[in-house]
Amino acid sequence: MKSAKVWMVCVVICVQTVALIAQSSPDLENGFKNYGSYHSSDIDTVDLKSGNLMVHIPMPWTYPQRGGEINPRNLLTMSSHTWRVKCINPDNTGNYCFWTPGIWRDQQVGLAGSGLGYDHTTDLSVQRSWGYQTDTGNNVFYSSGNYKVATPDGGTHFMVASPGAALDPNGDPMAYDATDTSGFHIDLSNPNPTDGTPDTAVAIDRHGNRYVGGWFTEPNCRAVFDNGLPGNSSSEGCEQASRLSSITDVNGNVFAMANDTMGRPFHTFSFVSSGADTSGCVLNGLPFSSSSIFSYAGPNGATNQAKLCYATVNIATGFGVADVSEAQSTLATNNGSPATAQVLVTMILPDGSKWVFNYDSYVN
Repeated sequence: MKSAKVWMVCVVICVQTVALIAQSSPDLENGFKNYGSYHSSDIDTVDLKSGNLMVHIPMPWTYPQRGGEINPRNLLTMSSHTWRVKCINPDNTGNYCFWTPGIWRDQQVGLAGSGLGYDHTTDLSVQRSWGYQTDTGNNVFYSSGNYKVATPDGGTHFMVASPGAALDPNGDPMAYDATDTSGFHIDLSNPNPTDGTPDTAVAIDRHGNRYVGGWFTEPNCRAVFDNGLPGNSSSEGCEQASRLSSITDVNGNVFAMANDTMGRPFHTFSFVSSGADTSGCVLNGLPFSSSSIFSYAGPNGATNQAKLCYATVNIATGFGVADVSEAQSTLATNNGSPATAQVLVTMILPDGSKWVFNYDSYVN
């Protein structure tokens, strides 16, 4: 009898444990950490803790730069752990949350929801939360905060206000330092004449390289009226990110997205749509979307051509987190989360060799 009771207690504990595991949020830790454990090759890395796959395939259009402080390498890249939860409160009755792929397009190139994309090893994005609150007297109070730096490996470096930092007209700090050992620093300037939030953000790395970019706001960002009626108090909160425009090293060498430190076009390739040309494309059962031919500078002044083939993936998730709708739900697709993704499935190099990629419904 005693052994039967012990067995029944064990069953209850085990069932409750399984239930707790099923309801826990997935591990979405991203990027390379100094304390992390990884299994790597020349083209990809797997985080042994979170299972995150980070693809970093080197591309042949990478060239030396002046000074050696800025040395970008072009990559075909993707990180599988860039899904996030987005919550909305359209009628002020509570949050409705859903999974959405990536962070959104202006922050990084190779994101979940977009498949593999082109990026470079010196890419960087400053991110922040921007918003306002009105009162019944139509007074508007703006704010910006929650600053962080995102790097092309998918990592996020959170920032705190620098000691003694100057304040913008809204009372928010205009200088920040990273909370980790990355050494990133952010200087803000040029408060907007309308809302007082800084229009210019410069990120500085531990080597003194200065990264400059302009702000972009996430799509489908809109105001919420506190009682559901326009004309009463309202609020709006949006995620913003900078898209890198230039990097300047400590010696004054400037690397821009249009031209590198040697005055050459950085990407040195141009795309020409080839429309419905499927020759050489390996689709792995996915419906064909489009193809493109691009040219880039090869050795000895030659011009090389390669072909890109794209297909369509229907997005569907199964995270199973309580009170968070999946990416294919009506809530998600009606509020800006894409139902499909156009993904790179084949890259045909000048020598006829191919990179072929397949995807699941998470666009991984």
